[in-house]
Amino acid sequence: MSRVLALSLRDLKDIGRDPMLMIAIVGPLLLAMVIRFVLPFASQWLEVRFGVGLMEYGALFACLLLAMVPLMLGMLIGLVLLDERDEDLLSYFAVTPLMKKGYLVYRLASPVVLSFVLSLVALAAAGLAEYSAAQAIPAVLMLALEAPMFALFMTVVAGNKVEGMAVAKAGGILLLAPFANYFLQDQWQWVGMLLPTYWAAEAFLEPGGRAVLVGFVFHGVVLWGLMRRFMGQRN
Repeated sequence: MSRVLALSLRDLKDIGRDPMLMIAIVGPLLLAMVIRFVLPFASQWLEVRFGVGLMEYGALFACLLLAMVPLMLGMLIGLVLLDERDEDLLSYFAVTPLMKKGYLVYRLASPVVLSFVLSLVALAAAGLAEYSAAQAIPAVLMLALEAPMFALFMTVVAGNKVEGMAVAKAGGILLLAPFANYFLQDQWQWVGMLLPTYWAAEAFLEPGGRAVLVGFVFHGVVLWGLMRRFMGQRN
């Protein structure tokens, strides 16, 4: 427990020193404020000028907001993992009582919990809390798994922190999945099904459907594969 506490305090110091890591935490909340206070005015202006309102797409904006939270947190943890790998700290943890497996559990469990809590806070802050718990919680739980998933993906694909930043930017493609779910016709839905965020969006838009079961299985398989790849790396 003391080793986990020491790691947590070290992480807090690192986050406080790095503006980019701070953005990963506050970014979703800032977006929530934009949705709550700016979107209604923008929607009203567009409706007056062009007859097109944005508020009717509230569910889509909710999906995008919820998808951004684990993506940002996953980027944060991925950069931390890459930084510690560059400093050869992973080899150090492997020979401590915490061991590499314990270290990995800590690194992956913390963003899951933080993502779940921060997603619900962001959803409420955005003024989108009209969605029921039955609708939001399965999708939020599923999305929370994407934080460690994206962190591990960055770590196994990128060779260093610079490459990790490039992978993090490319990860923005995950935000396209809610659009595929929302706008594409049935025969084109397979385009989005290849991305984990698609299943979370469908679980949110159609609670109680197949997406909850399929989505959790999909996330579990991908996460398991990435964990095996990470554990097999030589650090």
